[in-house]
Amino acid sequence: MIINPYTYAVAAGGDTTLFRVCCGGAAQSAIDAEIDWAVDTSPTPSTYTNANGTNGEANSGNSVFTTGGTYTDATGYEPPSYTDIDDLWKSERYDGNASVELNYVFPVDNGDYTVNLGLCELYHTTSGNRSMSVDINSVNKLNDIDLIGRYGARYAKGWESFPITVSTSEIRIDILHATFDNPKVNCIEIIQNG
Repeated sequence: MIINPYTYAVAAGGDTTLFRVCCGGAAQSAIDAEIDWAVDTSPTPSTYTNANGTNGEANSGNSVFTTGGTYTDATGYEPPSYTDIDDLWKSERYDGNASVELNYVFPVDNGDYTVNLGLCELYHTTSGNRSMSVDINSVNKLNDIDLIGRYGARYAKGWESFPITVSTSEIRIDILHATFDNPKVNCIEIIQNG
């Protein structure tokens, strides 16, 4: 559930950006004086993902895709200006193995956080070809969404922001198969609320 699709959460006074991952891509320098975006490529998967079993969980495979394109902001889901780094959007980690779902698990202290997910359709050109769901700490946050249907076009950047309260010392993001094709993610940001 999106609290307000026309806004996104950024680190404010007292907040701390703890994690940033460029899913499927090389490390990227931040343009907002916060932490950089960490690498998550095939040869160097993020330590937080189960791609190749990197985070100690069942191996979901190691599938990444990178392409060019002219990226636009999705109306109503515009990413913050500090993500105007094209390389954040032109790569993705996707899950081609429905028997083991892709996940990212971040160790955190218990408390309040914001999970920001950057999503952008890189492969399909029309609606009805990819849908996906996302659970965060076993709570469904996105259910069977079609990225082009939601954001309007191929290469339209969408930003989804979810406030959560953690009581298990981790933030677990499950990227789940739905009706069509493989689920995917372009970038992840975790903010500890002050």
